[in-house]
Amino acid sequence: MKIGIVVMQVMFSLTSFAQTNLIQNGDFENNICPTGFGQIGNAIGWSSPTDGTPELFSSCATLSAISVPGNLGGWQQAHSSNSYAGINSFQQINYREYIQNELIDTLQAGKKYILTFNVSLGEVGSYANNSIGALFSDTLLSMQLNATTIPLAPLFENTGIALTDTGNWQTICDTIIATGGEKFVSIGCFRNDDSVDTISSVGSFPKAYYFIDDVSLYEDTTTSINEYKKNKLDCYPNPFINNVYFNLDSYRSFGCTVYNLMGEKVFEQKIYNERFIDLSNLGTGIYLLELKNEKQIFSCRLIKF
Repeated sequence: MKIGIVVMQVMFSLTSFAQTNLIQNGDFENNICPTGFGQIGNAIGWSSPTDGTPELFSSCATLSAISVPGNLGGWQQAHSSNSYAGINSFQQINYREYIQNELIDTLQAGKKYILTFNVSLGEVGSYANNSIGALFSDTLLSMQLNATTIPLAPLFENTGIALTDTGNWQTICDTIIATGGEKFVSIGCFRNDDSVDTISSVGSFPKAYYFIDDVSLYEDTTTSINEYKKNKLDCYPNPFINNVYFNLDSYRSFGCTVYNLMGEKVFEQKIYNERFIDLSNLGTGIYLLELKNEKQIFSCRLIKF
């Protein structure tokens, strides 16, 4: 399965991030098998912050409308395992649905965290929209809004690219800075009808419906690339599929290391005369490539499709 990548100001670290995912049950797999509609609360750690009715879809469900891969939202395999969530992110007269998670730990003021989640547009809707974001709060939200837009500003929002892919998962990833005390996160569209950018999609119902899976939040406890004195490396093509080439005139011998988004080393090789590396064995995702010898360090950010 192919996965698209949407990157929003991600800052990569030189060493490992904290390894604890602060999202409870980010893959929605720890759940009581849903038997009806609007049962996101059957997934441990998840709830609806309003009186909207987000769905929990799972392959264990006997009701076909809430099963996986085919269901009321369309057809999609889980990004991982067997379950995922579904929300109406846009429907006229400001109808909205959100999913809310109680974090494993409270966020600390001034610290940086990396939030990632995967979305896929359901075929049921006639719209796609780009304004899916995340709102962090210090208390559990329980708003009686008749399933309308939450009147609060999200800490981050994807506004750059319309999320239009119905066949594949697209990954949204952003770095946030905590104000302190945040214990809950809600995901959805926080814009009213008149400020949402929409485009036409394949479905017949006048709404934008999205599947959501594999939500993660990691603390970044290390120095970022923007704060560490390095030489920028020109890497291409980027995004890439198999080989990555780089322009480097000086120094013939380098140690080449590639890290994933969590700072884990996923590739290591000694470079002599080569000006490319084969990264075909890596999975789809976001990576940091580092070339280092006794005199200099070069780095670039990579996206693999």
